Amino acid sequence: MRLRAIWIDRLTISELEGILSRQSKKHLSSSDDLLFLLKHPPSFSYHKEADLKHIKSSLSYPLIKAERGGGVMYHDEGQLVLAPVVKLREGFGVPEYVYALEETMIRALNELFSIKGFRIRWSKDGY
Repeated sequence: MRLRAIWIDRLTISELEGILSRQSKKHLSSSDDLLFLLKHPPSFSYHKEADLKHIKSSLSYPLIKAERGGGVMYHDEGQLVLAPVVKLREGFGVPEYVYALEETMIRALNELFSIKGFRIRWSKDGY
């Protein structure tokens, strides 16, 4: 199994969700894992379980309902988004995978940039 990185310059959240949905179905018969690297235009996204009472009624950027993610998230100009499509091995579920991704980023920030990273539990289920 190998990881194929795919750079897409700029996609809206809705466009990315469409690509991820199609690629997830194709991925079932593929041996390669995929990593999409892209940027969103400035926007806010929210998951169906998000509490929107903290959102101002007049936002300077679009508010988009998303299928993925936690509460409300702001996507800024130039922010790099990594969207993996991978097959998880048996005994290694979504919580373990997300934890491993977080740990990798925390260590990379510390080792490469001397930035102390940390975890935030952002949903009632953890992931």
